[in-house]
Amino acid sequence: TGMRFTHCYTGAWCQPSRVSNLTGLLQHAHQSFKVIKYPMASYDPEQLRFFPSVFRKNGYETACIGKWHLGDTEGRYPTDQGFDEWIGLPRSSDRAFWPDSNSFQPNSHPSAKFTHVMSASKGEQPVEGAVYDRAKRAIIDREITDQAIDFMTRMSGEGKPFFAYLPYTQTHEPVDPHPDFYGSTGNGSFADVLAQTDVYVGELLDTVE
Repeated sequence: TGMRFTHCYTGAWCQPSRVSNLTGLLQHAHQSFKVIKYPMASYDPEQLRFFPSVFRKNGYETACIGKWHLGDTEGRYPTDQGFDEWIGLPRSSDRAFWPDSNSFQPNSHPSAKFTHVMSASKGEQPVEGAVYDRAKRAIIDREITDQAIDFMTRMSGEGKPFFAYLPYTQTHEPVDPHPDFYGSTGNGSFADVLAQTDVYVGELLDTVE
């Protein structure tokens, strides 16, 4: 058995919409109205109940695979909000510009630091992996698609119900298609990324089937 939700009412900012997606609450209810940089999110994680925590209490295995951007400090990572496992980005995709820029100033403001791909399991401190530079930017959506397929296949093979949350990093700036899709549409990188994402989502749906 399962449940399908077909409507989501989003706000004008990405971060509040992510909170709504994971709580089922409209913005006026969770009081997060824009992207807050200090700290990384404006919601109170102690006052909100995220869907994964409810699912986990009911026997589901839960995974966040992809961009989080709902807090990058202790108590705010995905594994603090009901996810059994997480691999992806703690912060915004536009930080992929930073490692390759000679104008980047690491100490210019409190959050000015490179983003790394991070991973964690429930009860563990997240660890930093590869630097999220432009090369990694171009391939990460391929990687997280494969990781999501692996998670679903593992859970299905073990007969476990699961909740897989896969927030892609594209089409946020910088829009860098995977090498397999670069130039594929003849309409620029944004169109290439749309075609790329369409293929990846198709692979996910095939896995679910």
